[in-house]
Amino acid sequence: PYDGDASGSPAVDIGAYEVLPNDPPGPYYTEGTIGLWDRATSRFYLRNAHAGGSADISFRYGPPAWTWLPITGDWDYDGRDTVALYDQTNARFYLRYRNASGSADKSFTFGPTGNSWLPLGGDWDGDGTATVGLYDAANGRFYLRNAHAGGTADESFGYGPKSSSWLPIAGDWDGDGIDTVGLYDPVGGRFYLRNAHAGGSADVSFGFGAKAAGWLPLAGDWDADGADTVGLYA
Repeated sequence: PYDGDASGSPAVDIGAYEVLPNDPPGPYYTEGTIGLWDRATSRFYLRNAHAGGSADISFRYGPPAWTWLPITGDWDYDGRDTVALYDQTNARFYLRYRNASGSADKSFTFGPTGNSWLPLGGDWDGDGTATVGLYDAANGRFYLRNAHAGGTADESFGYGPKSSSWLPIAGDWDGDGIDTVGLYDPVGGRFYLRNAHAGGSADVSFGFGAKAAGWLPLAGDWDADGADTVGLYA
């Protein structure tokens, strides 16, 4: 034991520790950046900087010109977000563990078939792995799953008005390591963010962007401070 920090309490220090290939990522934050998905070709275009320019990563994934919807998340706990697709007709998710063309690394059904529910991804339980969720706009209800498998929702709650045009997003709004949901009202140009997996009033609400402009909301840790904030795509 050695009192290396002069605290008056000598302690044992194990010294250097080798990081193994399957070890989880360390306690650091990475800067979120943006991407685009072309439905007609089912091609993703990902950018690694907050600047215009060519895509840093571009690849096709999934069938072109279908009604599937894209989401992103760190599905395999490697510290890197990758893409996924959701088939509303068959209520099936297709997760990809690399930002490259290929078959789904994980595929499962969740939710009712033939639905118009909107998908989202987030680390709902703070274990470092993103899982999926669904938002039923008709009933203003979220259904969150904590495993890459079918089954009942681990978290289910109503939040926001029923039968609205509001759009769901997810992020770690308060920097506690757990992603929670939010809603964006495109008519009023206003965000409503929630810090718990439960119904109630918004913990944070603010106007951002033009009203009734048809812009799309997104979320990310743009400045690598450990908390997600919002963005808009016009």
